[in-house]
Amino acid sequence: MANHPTSQHDWHHTAPGRQVAVEEAPILEEMIRRLHGDVLVWSGAQPPEAVAIARCMIRHCFYAALPGALDVAPAATEGREFSHFTSSLTELALPANSVDGFVVHYGLEGVADQRAALRELARVLAYGGRLVICAINPLSLWGVRGLYGRLRPDMLSNLHFISPLRMIDWLAVLGFEIDQKISYMAYGQPLGSTPGMSRFSKALKARQLPVGGVYLLTAIKSAVGVRPLRHRRGVTSNKLAVVAYPRLSSWNRGERGS
Repeated sequence: MANHPTSQHDWHHTAPGRQVAVEEAPILEEMIRRLHGDVLVWSGAQPPEAVAIARCMIRHCFYAALPGALDVAPAATEGREFSHFTSSLTELALPANSVDGFVVHYGLEGVADQRAALRELARVLAYGGRLVICAINPLSLWGVRGLYGRLRPDMLSNLHFISPLRMIDWLAVLGFEIDQKISYMAYGQPLGSTPGMSRFSKALKARQLPVGGVYLLTAIKSAVGVRPLRHRRGVTSNKLAVVAYPRLSSWNRGERGS
């Protein structure tokens, strides 16, 4: 199960990557501000705007660096320190139901088995916990740039993109509910040293068409998982059936690490 963290971190230090960091900062900060509880984990690329973590209500913040990553944990800000550890997204060194908020900042692109990574995120998140995902959109100019990266060495080489619709489907199977409308951005070209937005790109962003280079979403881990009902005797159905009802009455803060 091969990961490629180096490339995914390299692109954040390019002009297009820095532009994305600036553009996403206010939306990402608002998403993080809504997190609450005891434990928050940030994994993946870390832009300067990661300081937004310091302004959320969660008490303990951790930076989970991917193996081989170049980024380091954010410095202490506004009186809050950030603990640091290294862990793969497919094998998180965390107990089940132990995290209240998890930010995956362009971390899934470097994972070969992305569904396994999402299952791990579902395992460590507590019921009612929020998952924030920042990802590159394959249905965009950035996706085209990714195809180029398969042929020649490029800042997006060795990365695997997940479309927003597929991401939503996978999260739904794992018992997540999308918390708010997906935010799209980075409509400009992912090329050159001055990737500014044209009038056309600004119009696309204003209409939030799902062709932005990156997208941000937040989802809540619900207490009830669902799956489609099986077809019987040739009759099709799109209804959902309950997978499991956890014993919420026996679940409390003291048992989350079990």
